[in-house]
Amino acid sequence: MDIPNRRTTPSGGTARCSNAAGTSATDRQPTAPDAAQARVLGVVDELVRELRGGRTPRRAQPEESLERDLGIGSLERVELLIRLERAFDVKLGDAAMADAVTPADLAAIVAGAEAARDD
Repeated sequence: MDIPNRRTTPSGGTARCSNAAGTSATDRQPTAPDAAQARVLGVVDELVRELRGGRTPRRAQPEESLERDLGIGSLERVELLIRLERAFDVKLGDAAMADAVTPADLAAIVAGAEAARDD
């Protein structure tokens, strides 16, 4: 039985590690989902930077709350939706954005939209 480990992240939190060596997805070469998540985080970072007048103390993390941790409310979600649709050339829909709680959720939604587009 492989029990996931935890390790300390650069931001001081903990992250689940997938193997006994203590490595996680961020330690491996990027795969397609990892690359999509990195691009989503870049779009989120850009919006947060603009919302904070160009000042961001750190980069957004995949499991942070869009609203509570990053300050992205309902109006900002609409802007984020438009930016993600442009960046990934997909149609996400309002319901998908309403369901997303974290950037990781957004990455999963984008990946699903890309897969549906490519079918």
